[in-house]
Amino acid sequence: MITLEPDRVGPYTRALRAGMRALAPDVSHVSAAALDTHLHGLDPDVSASLFLPARVDPRSGLPGLAWMDRVRAERDASRQVRPTDPRRVAAIAHTDPVLAERLTGRIRLLEILGDRPLVPELAVTAHVVRRGEGRRNAAKQVRVVLDRRIPGVGWTRIRLDVDTSADDVPDVFGSGSEHSVMVKPGFAELLSRHAISPLGGLLAVLMDVVGLRIHALSRGVIGPFWFPGGPVLNGMPAWADGALVLHSTIEVMGEGVRTMSNHDPLEHARVDRQAEGGRFRGRRMAVSPHRVEAARAWAAARVGVADVVPLTP
Repeated sequence: MITLEPDRVGPYTRALRAGMRALAPDVSHVSAAALDTHLHGLDPDVSASLFLPARVDPRSGLPGLAWMDRVRAERDASRQVRPTDPRRVAAIAHTDPVLAERLTGRIRLLEILGDRPLVPELAVTAHVVRRGEGRRNAAKQVRVVLDRRIPGVGWTRIRLDVDTSADDVPDVFGSGSEHSVMVKPGFAELLSRHAISPLGGLLAVLMDVVGLRIHALSRGVIGPFWFPGGPVLNGMPAWADGALVLHSTIEVMGEGVRTMSNHDPLEHARVDRQAEGGRFRGRRMAVSPHRVEAARAWAAARVGVADVVPLTP
């Protein structure tokens, strides 16, 4: 793990939040609002020294799992005790300023977090997105969403739209409410286990092994985050040296994808253009303003498309 110096933690978290706002990820990725709240809680301007030391994943450049988990743990623990009285903190500051700083950080943190959602380590949900008509009223299309934080990769969302109109749909769903569906544990574990498998391999497992009819399967990833003093990876372009760069990628396959398109300048050689069916892969990058033009030129030269936006902390 990379341990950030205390004076770098605030600029790091604020740059990462700014990158998220610049990327503006859609519903194919983990919740941007939950991620922003979570990262805000890590900022020492909010939580003081409560979550130090700050450790970053050396491969993805994103906050380590343990560092992220302390935010949720602190909120959960604080709900079990009486709120800290600011007047008591002011009195403590005269005799123990370090403790007073931590207590003040805890007060600010809980004000920021409230009951807002945080990024889960692992969550699987499902709901009905389309229901049949007439005699096919029982038929429906179910959307399954898996969110998982994957070390070395980033915040990952797997999303699949499953056609359940056939009579022989595998027994992977349980009964829920009118609009929600329960995902059975075994199926949730299978999705989690294959979250970082090649998307074509996951599609084959779902269709050929499990027996599902998949209208669309996507994987959206937020990460890696390149920053000065952070990860140094093979193949990192020269323009990225010393710059802030936050990546998001999306890959989509299934019956609803008709063409083969690759707009990812980092993975352009790895998409199998002989694969059956359509596949789309794209990459969006938020980049330090003084490197945006160089990044756009580099991406356009590799894949003919440059989805690059400025990252201004």
